[in-house]
Amino acid sequence: MHENNAHALDMLNWALSSPDLLAAEHAPFALCRAPEAAELECLNDKGEQPLIEHLSRTKSHFIGPLFEALWLYYLTNSPNYELVAHNQQFQSQGKTLGEIDFLVFDKQNESLVHQELAVKFYLKTNLDHDPKPYWVGPNAIDRLDLKLAKFEQQLALSKHPQIRERFKHYGLQSIRTEVVLKGMLFHQNHSTPETDDPLINPAHLKGQWQHMDDFIDTLNSEPSSEYCWRILSKPLWMTSLNSNSARSATALSARQLRDFLERQDQSQRAHLVSRWLINDVEEIETSRLMLVPSSWPNRPHSAPTLQTTSVDK
Repeated sequence: MHENNAHALDMLNWALSSPDLLAAEHAPFALCRAPEAAELECLNDKGEQPLIEHLSRTKSHFIGPLFEALWLYYLTNSPNYELVAHNQQFQSQGKTLGEIDFLVFDKQNESLVHQELAVKFYLKTNLDHDPKPYWVGPNAIDRLDLKLAKFEQQLALSKHPQIRERFKHYGLQSIRTEVVLKGMLFHQNHSTPETDDPLINPAHLKGQWQHMDDFIDTLNSEPSSEYCWRILSKPLWMTSLNSNSARSATALSARQLRDFLERQDQSQRAHLVSRWLINDVEEIETSRLMLVPSSWPNRPHSAPTLQTTSVDK
């Protein structure tokens, strides 16, 4: 069984129930309402097999498309929505305007809704000599501020008159726009995990980050019997603390983890590891730590640019 299938329900519940990264009252666009408890119960009552069959049709196993597939499963099984379009490109006069993640009919509010979504794992840091902190991905060309600008461009698609004309049979004068942004934010190891950024949801999922070479040094003083570590594969990034899925990853001692990391190419790949306290009864996951190469976030790369569209605003 593919790993995505083995943890299907855990990932679905995380995707639907985990807190938004953005604070609704300060976000630059409307956030999608959280699924109702009855919807979650209904999805779980269906069992894992329908979800496994759905995920098996996902062409990509990267975390972004996987999150999108989980959201698609929710929309197609929710009594509150009717799926109108998914990953649909729109063209005008032979030119591509862009692609919409989801267009749904909200039965409760009798409205057409354009939804854009993403799952992101950002680390708080400074860039070059800029004193302003940024939220930057393990791949340093990915940043929260750039993603928000991209969302703004994508949401503008549904304002285009040709797109509105295409769905006029719904009898609606406008299309509402919403964003779904889930994930985890990592604060530098040993720093206070609070943020004064009003844009960020105070209840966001929190972790810590550390450069890999510094972390390897700290493992030498790790108590050998009090803790164990687990390296979480990408699908397991979308699981809750202490979930059975996270527990399924191989437990490593500090020495085993250090040996593994020392064998890796530390110039490229980031790793998400979880720390587990061992007591007489069970193991308890206490924290998650993103390990990044020593050159992060200033590894050489081209300056990120945003694709522009021909959308009429």
